[in-house]
Amino acid sequence: CSWNLANLADYLPDGVRKVDSARQSHAFDAQHWQSLETRLLSQLADYHLRFPDELGIDAGRARRMFLTRLPEAAFTALVQHLLQEGRLVRNGAWLHLPDHTVTLSAQEQALYERMLPWLLEEAYDPPWVRDLARRSGIDELRVRQLMIKLARQGKLYQVVRDLFYTPEAVTNLSAILCDLETQHGAVRAADVRDRCGVGRKRTVQILEFFDRVGYTRRTGETHRIRSAEMFGAGERGPAA
Repeated sequence: CSWNLANLADYLPDGVRKVDSARQSHAFDAQHWQSLETRLLSQLADYHLRFPDELGIDAGRARRMFLTRLPEAAFTALVQHLLQEGRLVRNGAWLHLPDHTVTLSAQEQALYERMLPWLLEEAYDPPWVRDLARRSGIDELRVRQLMIKLARQGKLYQVVRDLFYTPEAVTNLSAILCDLETQHGAVRAADVRDRCGVGRKRTVQILEFFDRVGYTRRTGETHRIRSAEMFGAGERGPAA
């Protein structure tokens, strides 16, 4: 079972795990904690079977799908524990089992390698699918299907429909957001716009993406970092 009580540390029996959040504390006995581990891993294994072309699932969606009633802080602690034990792997925003992999066909890999330099040229303002199709001479539908598959495999991130960012760009953006919060106490759209050199609309799209995957949380007109370890931003220096 679990208890929702504050200041339990001095009263907990051996084997009980305490998880703190900003508002409250939770304690889980060993049996309950183990059952949560088993449920998350088994549900993720089932997800891999149903969606073999996807690398994994982001943490926010995993909690909503697999452990809806578990408090966010407890879910984060559970994920971190499984990551440390090597029973779970994080690849950017995606969580997956260690033995789960996905591959491209030789033709898809060749097209991906052809388009990747174009995505890297303007990392924070990459070309849309239609622009990639026009530049490559490949049918737009085929390019879109490949981009979606690459996003499902963790090789790209879909920020909005038909707009995909490389993992390097997303990691650098996450570091920028982390640095801005350190400097100003919160992340503001205007600061992101000025730092990245993109327009207001693109800035909003970027911030909404980070909110969606659970890296940040919107609070009024600002955003706060909620999962700095997701892209390793907390371990990096400030991005340019």
